[in-house]
Amino acid sequence: MQGTKELKKKERKGFCFDEFVRKNLHKQLLVKDSAKTCQCKHEDGCLYNLIIKTLKGFAFGFGAKTTINFIGMLFSFKKILKNPLAIFNVFKDSVRFGCFPGSFNLVMQGVLCFLRRYNVDPKV
Repeated sequence: MQGTKELKKKERKGFCFDEFVRKNLHKQLLVKDSAKTCQCKHEDGCLYNLIIKTLKGFAFGFGAKTTINFIGMLFSFKKILKNPLAIFNVFKDSVRFGCFPGSFNLVMQGVLCFLRRYNVDPKV
């Protein structure tokens, strides 16, 4: 098992979001409750998992909304020529849209880890 995991890690090329966040969070966060328990179904501690899932949700929502807005701007090219600074309004809307999946993941993962950690129901 160890050999296959090491081979998969070596085969990956390019930027890996999870590994980048884990390295940087491990340096910054030294919290006792971030350790993994036997009930956890994720690789790292609960706090690390919570932050990674929140950032992934935000990045997905932000990217999706930005892409949709830019495609819409291609059809209204004359408006962009009249006011080129209108492009920055896309990002304001995208940040607000990205906050929803990020906060949804934050609440959902937080509740699941809390229930597992404090044995509220072992089937969770």
